[in-house]
Amino acid sequence: MRLYRYKTIMTHSYQSPVISGTRLESAVVDPNALNGLSRLINGGIRSIEDLKGAEAAIRAMIFHELLVENIPVIDVQIQNSSSPPPGWASIEPELRDAFHKETGIRIVEEQPHIDSREDVSVILGNESFRRYRCCIDHLYAFEGDESEMIAEHNRSCKAKSVDPSEQGFFTLFSADSVELEVVSENTEEFFANRMNDRKLVDSYLKPISASGMTPYLSLGVFTERKNEIANNILPSDICRFFPALDADWEEYNRKLSRTLDIPMPLFLSIVLSMSRSRVDITESIRSLRDDFRDARRELWEIIDDAELRISDSHKLVGVMDKLEREAASIVPRIIKRNDFYLHKDLGFIFDILGRLKDLIGLGLNPAGAIQAGAPLFRLEASRKIEKHLFSLEIRGLLVQFLSDTEIRSIGSNS
Repeated sequence: MRLYRYKTIMTHSYQSPVISGTRLESAVVDPNALNGLSRLINGGIRSIEDLKGAEAAIRAMIFHELLVENIPVIDVQIQNSSSPPPGWASIEPELRDAFHKETGIRIVEEQPHIDSREDVSVILGNESFRRYRCCIDHLYAFEGDESEMIAEHNRSCKAKSVDPSEQGFFTLFSADSVELEVVSENTEEFFANRMNDRKLVDSYLKPISASGMTPYLSLGVFTERKNEIANNILPSDICRFFPALDADWEEYNRKLSRTLDIPMPLFLSIVLSMSRSRVDITESIRSLRDDFRDARRELWEIIDDAELRISDSHKLVGVMDKLEREAASIVPRIIKRNDFYLHKDLGFIFDILGRLKDLIGLGLNPAGAIQAGAPLFRLEASRKIEKHLFSLEIRGLLVQFLSDTEIRSIGSNS
């Protein structure tokens, strides 16, 4: 059965759940992120993209309370058929079809490869993990004499339509005459090819933007498109914190390039440094998530306060500038260890919004501190990251956990 499109313009999209509380509550990831995490924990790393995926998943878990996986799905509607198509028996029944006897139409779901999510549920608990089927395209296939059925349908549409642009013609989905049976046996390759379609990528990204959830996407085409149109499609809230931190961490990796074969993502490195073997990774992520509980709340409180409650544009920009500068200071501080020792026990004087915090333990006069100006600001998230990075040695870290085959796979694909 060949695949067809109804009309030539693809306008299909889904509705993503909308957050009901603060942005601390929910983060959204793509399947690639959680596949990477699963392979990190259970084995089977294929490329450096799996490491990037695991990093995205870990960040989402650390900085949010609820994790949402938006799974892109392409529906294939099969007309006039009452049995599964050839070659479809190998697909899991719950993912294979939804059959509507009264209409003679069966919907077959095509989705990317999904590894086990058992580890995610162990880390977060079932109440903090949600998965949603997100239909981003709708195709058609016919059992029987497809030429006659399509011809009859097109004749009917043409007779009823006045505007030629509204004529509902079926057209071949691809000039290569893609067969449904072939797709069912090569879903991963099929999705990789489909994700080169910019319209299809946007149909996945736009509902995420409308949801208000912060995205942690790792599939290459998603991140590239997200960066192109971040201001128009995806929220950039916490991105003010991460890019500054990531830029310094990438430079740190670059300076070690002669002795570090594989660049190490930041939070993935922290998790591995907390683990003795792969068996410990799940518990290490849970521990890190617990350690960052107050830090993530503070970070999102700052962002929400600034963007939703500050009416002065100058103050808003000033707060975001402080947030970015604070993130950019983390890696330099761990390099300059004397500075780290000097400041690590000082605690907070003011938060990023300039609100007075606990000075009593420092033996300082709050009024005098305010008059003196130039308050010391330290973000809790920054302090936590520094604490974990301070004694971290990334050289040789990855080989302690990955097999030789996995290491070679990463090297050949990086």
